[in-house]
Parts: sequence; structure tokens; C-alpha cells
Amino acid sequence: MKKILTLCVALSFQIQAQVQSKETQPSSNIKERQYTGFRLIMDCSLRAPVLFEQVISRDNSKLHHRSSYFLDPGFDADCQQRSVGQYKESFKRIAYTRGQLVAPESIDITKNVAMEAFNITNVIPMSTTLKDGGWKFTNEFQECERDISDILVVGGAIYNNKQNDIFRLSHGVATPDYLWKVVFFSDKHAAWLFPNNNYPTYKNANNYLVPLSKIEKMTGYRVFGKQVDKDYVPSERFVTVKRKPRCNLT
Repeated sequence: MKKILTLCVALSFQIQAQVQSKETQPSSNIKERQYTGFRLIMDCSLRAPVLFEQVISRDNSKLHHRSSYFLDPGFDADCQQRSVGQYKESFKRIAYTRGQLVAPESIDITKNVAMEAFNITNVIPMSTTLKDGGWKFTNEFQECERDISDILVVGGAIYNNKQNDIFRLSHGVATPDYLWKVVFFSDKHAAWLFPNNNYPTYKNANNYLVPLSKIEKMTGYRVFGKQVDKDYVPSERFVTVKRKPRCNLT
């Protein structure tokens, strides 16, 4: 497990150069933001994150998290959204809300560290269904697995349709078309690729399990090393949220 963690973290750090090589805009559009509990790679032309990664250890906390969002005072303002307010418009009957790529409960070492997840750099327009559905399922899954051993979580957002960028005027931010997440746990992994719409509910989250090769094809980046089976897809019955005493969902 430690070997896979080390390999994947090292390789995912190379994605910044790969993003730059694919961009038609200047490479200065791509910037890194390192927080205490996670790392983001931002595309300033989108005012949005394209990649995140974090290593999560056993959960020994029962902290309550604040629910207000804020601009990151230590990061370039031109690379962040112009507003921290709610997304009030809808697109093709899709209602959007402020969705966090990194969940605060995954970094609740202290209250200050957990607050890092409320930086607007960690927020994208996420469909309400996805936030309360498939994405919530993946957050709870990783909370269960971290109680067994350290886990690596890598994920990101894919932007390929400008038609749904309805918050450019109000917030400056583009709207993701897909969101993906990979959880490496106990020498295994589970990868999800969700459309950012009304379909990925909590109950059908595992309908969106995919091989790593599909994520690399969709993103156009080689994120994962050769020692990881890129064609593997776990059986749904092994990717479950098991309640107490196995996992702490507080």
C-alpha cells in the first residue's frame, strides 16, 4: 500500500506540467495551491480547480465544520472566483450548488485545517443531485476506508462544454461537465466518473465506477503509474459504505 501511495502521489504531481503542455493559453494559467491537508492545481482561465489530491489518515476527530465560504487571501485573486455566493441559475433543469472537491471531514485534524476546505478555490458549481448523491457517497466511502489504513484520494474536474458556463458573469467560474475521484485503499482502488447533472444519486453512485484508463482518456493526462491496473473496476458489492463501528461519519 505504501508503495502505491508513494508512486501515485509522485506521478500526480507531474500533472501540472502536462496541463501546461495541453493549454493553448500561457502556462501561467496553471497554478498550484498547497494547503495543510490537500493540494490543488488551478486553471486560472477557468477560475477553477482541475485536480486535487490528499493522503488521509485515520479519523480521530468529531469536529463540527463551519458552512461559510471565503476567498483565499494567500492566493492570486485572478485565479479565484469573484464571488463566494450561491449559484442562483440553472441550466437544462440542473440546479447547482457550491460543491467542495475536498470534503472538510476528510481534513478535520483541527478546526483551522478543516476550514481550508471552505476556500473558494476548493469549490465548483456542482449539481445539487451530485453533491447530495454520488459525491457524498464517495466522501462517506473514504471516511470508512481511512479507519482501516491511510488512503490516497486523487480527483478532479473536466471542463469541455462552454454552453453550461452560466456563472462566468456572476462568479467568473466555468462549470465542470464531469467530476472524477479515485480512492486508493488496502492495495486496491475505486474510481468514479460522474456527469455533473441530475443522474448520479447516492443509491446509484457505483453505476459510475470506471477503469482508470477511462479517466486518463477523458482528462487527456497520464495521472497513474504503470504499477496500477488501469483496467480494473471493483465489484459494486466491495465498494460500500459500512456503518459503525467500522467508520466514523460524524
